[in-house]
Amino acid sequence: KPEKKQEKRKLRIGQVKIKEYREHFNSIDTDSSGFITVDELAVAFNLSEQNAQEILDNQDMHDADGKVTFEEFCDWMAIGDPEPIIQENELELDNDKYTEYEKMFREIDADHNGFITLSELQASMKIDKRTTEALMRQHDQTRDGQLDINEFCAWMIRTK
Repeated sequence: KPEKKQEKRKLRIGQVKIKEYREHFNSIDTDSSGFITVDELAVAFNLSEQNAQEILDNQDMHDADGKVTFEEFCDWMAIGDPEPIIQENELELDNDKYTEYEKMFREIDADHNGFITLSELQASMKIDKRTTEALMRQHDQTRDGQLDINEFCAWMIRTK
């Protein structure tokens, strides 16, 4: 039996300008540990240790481990970034992966309207509202307050 060639699905999706965030993150993460610590934050922004600790506590959103990961930093940057942080790009995704992501999408889309809202995302991930809002801002490329299937697939591809 001849092997079926895996079809590729082309999606028009945006990709977050991660390069800019990575450069900024690396400039603060002076010991290249992959984390921003209180000391590094204090030095980078000329803050007292107490002020740096307060900022770090607010930005250490995902795991409250006392340091900011690159993912947390991206969420932090997305919160305060007034400019669009996306650029259009075409991405190929094989049908098997698309089907997997589409199934996940449908499970989260509780009202089955073809979009994931902030409340649906928060309910599915069981995380606090602030983190959910940051994730939505980061991945909602059309800035309409909800995720469509293409935005969801782009998010899944970036986190894999």
